[in-house]
Amino acid sequence: MIGRKLAAQHGFKLGDVITMEGDIFPGRWEWVVRGIYTGRDQTVDETQMFFQWNYLYEQVQAREPGRPVDAGWYILRVQPAEAMPRVATTIDDQFVNSRAPTKTESEKAFQQSFVAMSSAIITSLQVISVVIVGIILLVLANTILMAVRERTREYAVLKTLGFSARHLFALIFGESLLIALCGGLVGLALTFPMVAGFGKALPTFFPIINVAPLTIALALGAALIAGTVAALFPATRVVRTPIVAGLRTVG
Repeated sequence: MIGRKLAAQHGFKLGDVITMEGDIFPGRWEWVVRGIYTGRDQTVDETQMFFQWNYLYEQVQAREPGRPVDAGWYILRVQPAEAMPRVATTIDDQFVNSRAPTKTESEKAFQQSFVAMSSAIITSLQVISVVIVGIILLVLANTILMAVRERTREYAVLKTLGFSARHLFALIFGESLLIALCGGLVGLALTFPMVAGFGKALPTFFPIINVAPLTIALALGAALIAGTVAALFPATRVVRTPIVAGLRTVG
């Protein structure tokens, strides 16, 4: 039985024969597709293949008599979920002195253990992300600084007309936040097709990949913070510039 995404990727249909070359269990292996499953929601991995353990055992015994064919891990369903720590401790205590001690953990922890193997890659991506955010902040700050500098005389005229420092702060910060928010929204709009493309191009590494609501909130928050920080220096400079000096300034 194979997943829908795996079937679509290789064009498998019911009754097709899948041929593999064994690694852990050497030899030529043939599997007949008897079913194609579809996940109940997007969190179900549809790139897996399941087969009868009896088939593996019988073939190994025929090819390599006496070779053990043991299970690597078992899946348990615990009800209620709060009983999971107690059940895990009971299982591990029972096999602590056996030939094959167990390590019982939740499915989430089990998956995270594989992710931890790529911790160096993840750390590199995080560092690169911080550097990119810093570069974007510098570009945004430069854009706002140039825009404010070009309109220094206009701000001086506004001061002459009675606009207070609070009004000028609001104008500059509003422009900066608007630019940052527009950039953040464009980036988010491009994120969804990029994530979908990663999922289709690398289904083995990213069988389940999506943009979480927390990620969207963090992205928008980062955009707003970047806009606020970028406008801080230009706004302070405009407020502190005397009216006469502002009117003499040529952008």
